[in-house]
Amino acid sequence: MPNGEGWFIDLRTGEHISIHEHRHAVVADPARYRVTPEEIAGKDRKHIVGLALERGFVRVRADKGWLVAEFNAPQGEALPQIERFLADKGFVEYRQLRIRDHRLGRQLECTAAEFFEGVPADAWKS
Repeated sequence: MPNGEGWFIDLRTGEHISIHEHRHAVVADPARYRVTPEEIAGKDRKHIVGLALERGFVRVRADKGWLVAEFNAPQGEALPQIERFLADKGFVEYRQLRIRDHRLGRQLECTAAEFFEGVPADAWKS
């Protein structure tokens, strides 16, 4: 998988949406990401992507040897969908993961294999 490849995972449907740039995807089709044009008009990237996360999406990006996933939802909803995404895309063993839980302000760094084995709660860092 080349660096820079990205997706949104829809936590309601489980759909993996391949995108080029997360902000542009939301701006191009606000309704798909459950936002209105008024909510994102004139807003910066952080605000726009943050709204998508709040509306039930996980942001995923391949970046410099890492696969980064960010969400703002209960872990019980997001983590199983991230696990399914990794399995469906074949990222099961070799990938380094950085998973950010914006809701709790915590981050996990591990390999995909460790993630599949189950990561202890104390592995999440503030």
